[in-house]
Amino acid sequence: MKEQDASFYFVVTATTPQRPNEVDGVDYRFISMSEFAEMIENKELLEHAVVYGDYKGIPKSMYARRSPAAGTSSCASTCRAQPPSAS
Repeated sequence: MKEQDASFYFVVTATTPQRPNEVDGVDYRFISMSEFAEMIENKELLEHAVVYGDYKGIPKSMYARRSPAAGTSSCASTCRAQPPSAS
């Protein structure tokens, strides 16, 4: 991807409780354990792991595919070309 200049930024889906300073869809996509388990069962994740007792993973829907001919990409709304800037 680096060779094709296909930079991207994923928002990890997590079952961790949202902290006051975190923004859903920016820091993480916060979902319940049952929603995450359903995503595992339906094979909707590129990868997932248990981290400190909570599930974290990257949904397949976040994967951006770049079209070399058109120079465009399609992506889920929470996938960004660059990480959000700190305000």
